[in-house]
Amino acid sequence: MNDEEPLGISHVSATSIKLFKNCPRRWYETYVLDQRGESSPAMRLGSEVHELLEEYLLKGTKPGASKAGKIASAGLKYLPKRTKNYRVEASLADFPRPGLPIPFKGFIDLYIEGDVPEIVDHKTTSNFKYALTAEQLSEDTQMIIYAAHVLANCEAEEVSLTHVAYLTKTPYGAQRTTVTVTREAVEEQFGEILDVVAEMLAASVAPITTIEKEPTFCWSYGKRCPFYNQCQITMNNQGVKNMSDKQLAVLDKLRGIEKKEPMVAALNEGNAPTPAPTPAPAQVTLFVDVGVLKGDPITRVDDALAPLVNKVCKSKGAEHIALVQYNAGYHLLSSLIVEEKLPAGEYAIDSDSEYWRHCSSALCSIATKIVRGYR
Repeated sequence: MNDEEPLGISHVSATSIKLFKNCPRRWYETYVLDQRGESSPAMRLGSEVHELLEEYLLKGTKPGASKAGKIASAGLKYLPKRTKNYRVEASLADFPRPGLPIPFKGFIDLYIEGDVPEIVDHKTTSNFKYALTAEQLSEDTQMIIYAAHVLANCEAEEVSLTHVAYLTKTPYGAQRTTVTVTREAVEEQFGEILDVVAEMLAASVAPITTIEKEPTFCWSYGKRCPFYNQCQITMNNQGVKNMSDKQLAVLDKLRGIEKKEPMVAALNEGNAPTPAPTPAPAQVTLFVDVGVLKGDPITRVDDALAPLVNKVCKSKGAEHIALVQYNAGYHLLSSLIVEEKLPAGEYAIDSDSEYWRHCSSALCSIATKIVRGYR
């Protein structure tokens, strides 16, 4: 994505949906601002194993004696004989599903046709303990998305979901897990996925400072999030580190900074009147989970946000902000917080407040000081 392109997303995938559910901020950096890192060695090995399995299923070519070949060979016994009733690397575009708010992108590793169709996905893993159980498989976001697309193009009332897990460490081995789910169960879970997608669409056009963060995901899988430094930046902290031009442009826009072309700025420099000094930002102190005694001159954030909440509800014709369709009410509120800010003063909020859960990033971005307590 370049700096001229508008924010937003053109499609969703199982991977992006899972990331959004884990941490909306990391998802935003990755998929909206298109800050995708390089593939890890484990990911590259997995891709190589997938390619060898694809060659085997399409042409009957044995995987060979390389490391990836040995890994793939361990699971051949769980794959079907070469027939005409299966498809390899089948795109979801080949299984159109009407009425979607945005296209779903993905490829089914192996689709086996039949009265009860089967969806097979290859998974490489360093330990079988990470392989999904049958119950987990029946609720897996990726497999439910695949099943929903397949069932939209056939009359089957059930579909089998299969993972073949390939061990990437010696001694190489493989295991197969299969579960059969009903059309009703798939449709119910896919409806929940569509609710998440609606939130993603609303968040994808919102400013980055309004996107929620999930602190427990900063060190997921034992590694620090690649966006950790950017995530700590607030609107009142100019010490930006390792930020992309896109992110800086978004922040400048939110701060109201208008960039001039270097030549124009140079020509105007000598003739322009001395600009008035920029007023200091309002001093907003935010107390989170700090007990407020009666008589303290501290305003509850809930009360301070009431006019903005009313504005959102009025614009959307909703009686309560939580009733705004697709949970967009809180995204709109976050945008208003960043745009209109709060008057100088001291404000208190509890971390279990609905406004903190949904708008903490926006509130932190306008605060000049944050005091955290303990619950």
